[in-house]
Amino acid sequence: MAAQPAMSEERVKKIEITLDENKVPHVSRADRIVTIDRTKDEEVMWVSEFHFRIDFKNGTPFYEDQFDRTHHRSGLVRRDLIPGRHRTYEYTIDVNGKTLDPQIMIFPSGN
Repeated sequence: MAAQPAMSEERVKKIEITLDENKVPHVSRADRIVTIDRTKDEEVMWVSEFHFRIDFKNGTPFYEDQFDRTHHRSGLVRRDLIPGRHRTYEYTIDVNGKTLDPQIMIFPSGN
């Protein structure tokens, strides 16, 4: 019988940050917009071999709005988000002053 992943592994969306040939941060096409289902207690974990900083631009769906290599897990989506429709949050990945601007979409927002 194959081992099942632990609940925490199933609900964590891992985003790997690499650098392109110009040393600009890069994530896979699938990770340019990551969808988080708050009803499943999903969260994000950013990983990279490089030092990085995550800054949310106009609000954050999480309890914190900055993350880095040391504090790389988002934790759960804030409970005070207004339910009823999905919402997209833009953030910046900064590696040595070069940036990338992906998004996180929270869906569904709940009832």
